[in-house]
This record gives sequence, structure tokens and C-alpha cells, in this order.
Amino acid sequence: MASEKRTDQLNELVKQAKSDREAEKLIKSIKGVAPTYSAIYKARNGAGTDYVVQSYIEDLIKALNKKASE
Repeated sequence: MASEKRTDQLNELVKQAKSDREAEKLIKSIKGVAPTYSAIYKARNGAGTDYVVQSYIEDLIKALNKKASE
């Protein structure tokens, strides 16, 4: 189970992306692959490991920064 600190951070990033589906699209835009929107949703609600949630966080930060610079 992922830590509350990480799930809170992921929730904030998904909020910036506007939705789980948009977060999926953003990650795919920088990595070429992405977790499903339902996997992101589950991770936001505590499912998964800290490693997985941290990976989503790092990918979303990169994607949101890229989007902001465009």
C-alpha cells in the first residue's frame, strides 16, 4: 500500500492534469507508454506500492512541465 504522502502528491498532480484520463495521456506523451487511467485512479486511492506511485509522480511532473513550456 502506498504512503499517504505519495498518494496526496499524486492526487494533486492528477488534479493539475484535470483527470485520470488526461494524466494517462500526458504520461504517454513523454514515455510512449502509460499506465491505464484506472491504474492511476487506484494508485491515487492507495493501491500499489510506493515505487509505482512514485514512478507515476515523476512521470506526471515531467509531463506537466513539458506541457507548461509549450
